[in-house]
Amino acid sequence: MNTARLIACHECDYLQWEPRLVEGGAAHCRRCDALLYRMPVNHNRALALAVAAAVLFAVANCFPVVGVQFKGTLVETTLFGAASALYAGGMWPIAGLVFVTTLLMPSLNLAALIYLLLPLQFGGFPRRPESVLRVLRHIAPWGMIEVLMLGMLVALVKLQHIATVVPGIAMAAFAAVMVLLAAASAAFNSRDLWARVDAARGPAGMAPVLPAATTSATAARAGCFVCRDCGLLSPPAAHARDKRSPRRSSCARCGAALHLRKPASLART
Repeated sequence: MNTARLIACHECDYLQWEPRLVEGGAAHCRRCDALLYRMPVNHNRALALAVAAAVLFAVANCFPVVGVQFKGTLVETTLFGAASALYAGGMWPIAGLVFVTTLLMPSLNLAALIYLLLPLQFGGFPRRPESVLRVLRHIAPWGMIEVLMLGMLVALVKLQHIATVVPGIAMAAFAAVMVLLAAASAAFNSRDLWARVDAARGPAGMAPVLPAATTSATAARAGCFVCRDCGLLSPPAAHARDKRSPRRSSCARCGAALHLRKPASLART
């Protein structure tokens, strides 16, 4: 039987052959031209950007973000101090939102990137990378440093009418973190790490190779599952087509629950 590895476009679900790329090349969907993946040159750039962003993020949280001078009195605060003041003032939902989106999630994002890339720099391999990759995919959209910067700029413009505003070191550091984190995320190639996970597990853990079927259909029409976490295309289990069955199929590579389409996608739309 002729076999070939098939992939599905994450935008239009179109089934197509996985092309072989040269170093630094990019693969696009044959139907909608969406970017499928890139062949990375190396992981040094992503690691350097992530480490630089982590250092500046620590600096940004150690120094005041902004100071307000009114009648000779200068009041300064850090980002954590601002969240604490919101909590003390009874606005705990806003305080929690500020803490999660501007402190917790960016910290976890940077820690996950460094954890995955640093061992590769020294010829090693991170432990349980599949779990960290899944966590990274879910926490990355919750880091909203760019929203923080926009809010601070608006606040500075408003405060200038009633007091003297003194921008702190942390504001410049947060601006640099915003740029570096975006660049590190763009340079990071999770598909290459998933391929390394398959290779490290050996033949028993390799991603399944689907039979060479028609590529004129989508993955859903062909009855194939596309993992929303790692992107692996896999055939359905014997019970997966039976909607009355309480069991769910799971990804053979990362263990995530598989669905023929996104749950509640119509409601979300």
